[in-house]
Amino acid sequence: MDSVTCQMEDNQPPPLNALKHERVRYLKEMKQLANQLLEENKAAEGWKANWEKDVVKNNILQLKEIIRQLNNDLHPLNVERYASHKLAMLTEFPDQHSLQHYMNLSVQKIKEDGFKFDLSRFSLSYSLIHDLYWINDGFVGEHLDIALGVIPPESLEVYFDDKLKLIKNEAIPFFSANPSYMAAAPMLAEVIENIEQNSYLTTNILMPVVIESITRELATWVYKQQNPNMEVEGASSYVAGFMSLENLILKGDWKEDIPMNFYSAVLESKYINDPKLSWAAQTLKDWDIAKGTLATLSGEIINVLNDQSITDDEKQQVAISLTNKARNLILSFNGVDQNPVYVTLKVKLQFLIRRFKEDRNAIIHGHFQELNKKWKCYVNFSALFNIYKLILELEALYKRPKKDAPELK
Repeated sequence: MDSVTCQMEDNQPPPLNALKHERVRYLKEMKQLANQLLEENKAAEGWKANWEKDVVKNNILQLKEIIRQLNNDLHPLNVERYASHKLAMLTEFPDQHSLQHYMNLSVQKIKEDGFKFDLSRFSLSYSLIHDLYWINDGFVGEHLDIALGVIPPESLEVYFDDKLKLIKNEAIPFFSANPSYMAAAPMLAEVIENIEQNSYLTTNILMPVVIESITRELATWVYKQQNPNMEVEGASSYVAGFMSLENLILKGDWKEDIPMNFYSAVLESKYINDPKLSWAAQTLKDWDIAKGTLATLSGEIINVLNDQSITDDEKQQVAISLTNKARNLILSFNGVDQNPVYVTLKVKLQFLIRRFKEDRNAIIHGHFQELNKKWKCYVNFSALFNIYKLILELEALYKRPKKDAPELK
């Protein structure tokens, strides 16, 4: 809970000026962090892979946009508007011990911490060196501390045991029951055995092989579903024609038929360069601009209705005209965020061709020093479980008949 709000006495909300000061302090703090991360990315050197260069370029673009937005939020009128809204919330439920008061402040705190986390994800450590945008385990506070360098990413390995249970209880029985993925099951069993003997190096050498094998089988099946007139052999030949997994994911002729929640697409657009994701992000920006236009139109309507220099008929005509403008603006966005954004397999498998790919390349070139770690086992098992969940998602999408998975012995 912020310092000003904590100073409420006798259930009296703080003065508006105090809330404005608090808002300016927070925005300046975020702007300082954004500029720090921007300079960090601008000074980045030595990155050779295309994806690494793309990440740095994207970080710079995203941070510049965030700084622009922070400057806009720092405008006195916007600070006043924000502080007035917060004061209204505190005045509505002034009792600090009431649930409503606590909930209002908690929601505000979550928004502020969430913004700081979204900002910090563009640090080189989080977005590039460790590439954690696709890791879902852990709390926001943990990921924020990792992004800011307070704790190492290896701290997330505490979630490895839970991930291993999921692999054992869900993924392996599924793979064992499906002919397309059955060949990977024995190797996964060996991987599990190595893990239980704390043989991290062997596990991390085998896992990328297993993951690529399963991913290629998935790609073959998806290509066949997207091209129903093609024989399975043709789909298999098509996928085999791509020597690298990276080229298969990036250059494969994948259809945009995988639905994604609109707001998930907006979030993913911050880390993945894709036309459909960019469209979703731009649409949300356009809606934010439109909301400002709607506020202006509402103000104009009020001014017209209060204008004593014009007749009632004139007021009515102008008010109707402005109302229609507002209605048409709303209709142009109506329901957009309720409809899915359709993306390709490339978007879903993007995480496999970034840092994960570099770790795989390290194995090929015999650089094993970083692989004898439980942390890397956690990353590999997270990748495998993500692919398993994607398979289930796509089987439901294409309505593939499912086999009952056998019980795990």
